[in-house]
Amino acid sequence: MTIKPSDRIAERFRLTLSESWQRWFDEYALSLPIAGQFRNTVVAEDLCSDPRGLLWPGMMRPDTLPLVTNNYGDWLSARVDKNSEIAEVVHWYHGGGDWLPVGNCMAEALLHDAVDHFRGSQPQNLRGAEETLPPNHREEVWHRFSNPDFSDWLLQQLPCPGSAEKRVVMEAIAETLQRNDYLGCLRVLQRTKWAEAAVSCDLVGELLTTPMHRVAGKYNFADPASNLEHHPLFDLGLVDEGQWRQLSDRLVINRHEQVQNWDHARQICEQVIRSRQDLGWSFDIAGWAAERCQEVQTALKFYEAGLTATSFSDQSVRMRTYGPAHGYAKFSVQRFMSLTSRSRPTLETSLAHATYLDAVCLADFRQRRLAVYNYWLEKGDQKLAEGDFSKAYDCYYLAGWDLGLESPRIAFEILQRLLLTSEKGGFCALAEISKSYLQCLAPQELY
Repeated sequence: MTIKPSDRIAERFRLTLSESWQRWFDEYALSLPIAGQFRNTVVAEDLCSDPRGLLWPGMMRPDTLPLVTNNYGDWLSARVDKNSEIAEVVHWYHGGGDWLPVGNCMAEALLHDAVDHFRGSQPQNLRGAEETLPPNHREEVWHRFSNPDFSDWLLQQLPCPGSAEKRVVMEAIAETLQRNDYLGCLRVLQRTKWAEAAVSCDLVGELLTTPMHRVAGKYNFADPASNLEHHPLFDLGLVDEGQWRQLSDRLVINRHEQVQNWDHARQICEQVIRSRQDLGWSFDIAGWAAERCQEVQTALKFYEAGLTATSFSDQSVRMRTYGPAHGYAKFSVQRFMSLTSRSRPTLETSLAHATYLDAVCLADFRQRRLAVYNYWLEKGDQKLAEGDFSKAYDCYYLAGWDLGLESPRIAFEILQRLLLTSEKGGFCALAEISKSYLQCLAPQELY
C-alpha cells in the first residue's frame, strides 16, 4: 500500500496536518503551475529521509521546514507551533537569515509572491539581487498568474470570504496588476487580510519610499564629505536646508511636498503590533513616527516593546533603519538608549531591561552576540528549571536567533536545548524538527 506524502511527513515530524496542508503535500506540491519565482517544491521523501542540503542549522529558524524555493537560496517555509500544527508560512532569505511571515497557508504565500513581482522600480527586496530577475519576468508571472490551474487553485484554497466574493477580489487583484497598480493591489489584499503581515510591510515600504531611493545606487550618500550618511534614505525630514541644496541637482523633489506618509505607516504598524509582537520593523517604524511627532513617551513604549524582537525580523535594509541605527544591533535599541538618556524612564523600565541592554549595547560585534546568547541561555535554563517549558523554548530560540549564532558548535548546543525543552514540554513536532537540524550538523564542524 502506497503511503501518501502527507502521511509520511506527518509521521516523520509528528505533525497534525489540516486538510488544506494534506492536499498541498498529496496533490499540489508537485503539480501546481506556480506563478511567482518560488516554484521549486520539496519532495516529501527528501525532507523525511535525508534533509541535508535542505536544512541550514543555525541559520533557518529552528521551528521551520523549507517547502518551496526560488533556486536563489531563499525559501517559503512552514513554521510549526507548539501544538505541532503549521501556524504560518514564512519567507526565509538566505542573504542574512531575515524572515517575514507571508500568510497562514501556502495559497496566501504564493499569491503574495506573485504580486510582489509587480512592485515599482525599487529592487525586489524579498527575493534577492534585482539582476537575478529576467527582463520580462512580469510578463511571465502574469502569464502564469492567469493560468486557470493556478487561479482556480487560489480561489479554492484562499480562506474566507465566500467563493463568490473571493472571485470578485481575485478579479480586482488581476485588474490592478494588469494596469501595474501595485499599491492598489496591496490595498485590495489589505482588506482581505491575506498575507496580512507581509502586505502590511509592503504598504509601509511604499508609503516611505521617495524619489531618492530610485537613484540611491548612483550616488554615495554615505560619503562623509556629503554629510548625508544614510539618513535621507530613511526620513526626508532629517535633511536640512544645506543638504537639500546638495540634492537639488540630483533629484526633483519639492522641499515642502509630503512624499513620505509616516502617519499612515504608523497606523499600519500599530495594527500589526496589536496582532503580534515578534516583528521588529513594526516597532521601529511606529516608534520613529511617534518620535518625529514629539510623542516621546509613546515612542519609548514602542521601542521598549521592540527591544527583544529578533534582529532577523526588522527588515532593516528595506525600511532603511540600518544607517540611523549607528552601529547598534537594532534600531529600537539605539532609539531607546538615545531617548532614555534624555528623558527619565521609570525605575521599573530601567531595571527590567538593564542586563539585556548591557549585553546588546556592547561595541564589539562578537562580544555583543555572545553576551546576548548567554543572556537568553541563562533565562532559558531558569525557565526550564521552573518547569515553564513554553517560555524556556522561547528563550532558547532567542539565544540563537536574536542576533545570530557565532559557530556551528554553539548552534549544536542551542539545538540540543531546544530538543530537550520540546520533549519535556510535549512539543512533539518541534522536537522532531530540532533533531533534524542537529542531524545536519557535520561532526567536524563542532570542534
